[in-house]
Amino acid sequence: MRKTAILTAGLLLGASLLGGCGGGDDKGSSSKGYCDLLKDSQSELNTLSGNDVPDAKEFEKFLDRADDLAKEAPAAVKDDWKVLDGTLDDLQKALDDAGITLQQLSEAASGKMPEGLDASKLQALGTKLQGLSSEKLTKATAAIQKHAKDECGVDLDDATN
Repeated sequence: MRKTAILTAGLLLGASLLGGCGGGDDKGSSSKGYCDLLKDSQSELNTLSGNDVPDAKEFEKFLDRADDLAKEAPAAVKDDWKVLDGTLDDLQKALDDAGITLQQLSEAASGKMPEGLDASKLQALGTKLQGLSSEKLTKATAAIQKHAKDECGVDLDDATN
């Protein structure tokens, strides 16, 4: 069950939450500030790419950046960013409720059980994380990816394929 919880966390964090980021030219859209912020988020987005569980410190930066992106998002993807940002908030709440930090989750995913981490809390967290991954989240991230590529020249699909 522990591996399931860790794998679920990795899949939710790594694949569903945007994956990675490639650059491109700004197409001069009316949402230039949003596009610039999206491009500036490349480091945090790349952290989510290809890892079972992303680096905890970089992911925490992404959590902050996601709030900014949700606020700056143009109308075309505003609701999608609300879904993603809400899921990230729910993720943080689930971690807080379990008394588990992102760093501890990252360590557990790498096979090193942090001292004092209760395995039953990790299992319960896995169940909560499975509930966060939804069709609504999948559709929202797909819309964000498409808009980012079409309007900002930023390819968020690269690392998820």
